[in-house]
Amino acid sequence: IIARTSPIGIAVSVAVYATAWLLRTCRLRLLTTGSGTKIKIIELFKVYVAGFALNSILPARLGDVATAVLLGTKGLDLGRSAAIVVQSRVLDAFALVAVTVPALTVLLKERTPLWVVTGVLVGMALALVPVVLVILDTRNVGATVLERWGGRVQRKSCARILATARTAYDCYREILSDRPLLLASAVLSLLMMICEGLTCLPIALGACPSNLCRGERQCYNPVRRT
Repeated sequence: IIARTSPIGIAVSVAVYATAWLLRTCRLRLLTTGSGTKIKIIELFKVYVAGFALNSILPARLGDVATAVLLGTKGLDLGRSAAIVVQSRVLDAFALVAVTVPALTVLLKERTPLWVVTGVLVGMALALVPVVLVILDTRNVGATVLERWGGRVQRKSCARILATARTAYDCYREILSDRPLLLASAVLSLLMMICEGLTCLPIALGACPSNLCRGERQCYNPVRRT
């Protein structure tokens, strides 16, 4: 199958996936520019690639922490960069759910598998819980609590962590209060997720041309088999 896969299909798939990365980088630039810091798009691309690579190697999503630190080296405050990374993950979860739910109604004629339902519910929780908590916190109680803890902690390292957490919380509230920024970043996230999903299509078509589906060489159909 690999030997007979269409090179054109693979090339188209690479192009579509590259478009997803371009949209992802543009979203990051939108979030950083909205925070008042202008960073070259090629630098943001390098930061994203490094963070994703480290996420594949290190446990517990430490690549996201590395992404926040790398953004800090580009002129952003560490708390603000942490808020941007969190919002990026929230937008990813939102886009995943927004694309998956309509697809399920079209593709699945029978009962939806449990693992799919679980994935959708987890994505909804990741997308909604942080936003809802911050919106409901009209009196900025979270920042006040972090400030109090920072004042009680004697270790400087812990105090700095709490101070960074408070800055991140305040910056996250600023991001949520900017409706044009939220709308633009959500649209970019949806387009990015659609491109990631469409990446599979040219590979599937290239790996299963019509001449391979004749006679005894039937294409593998996991849906039919299931």
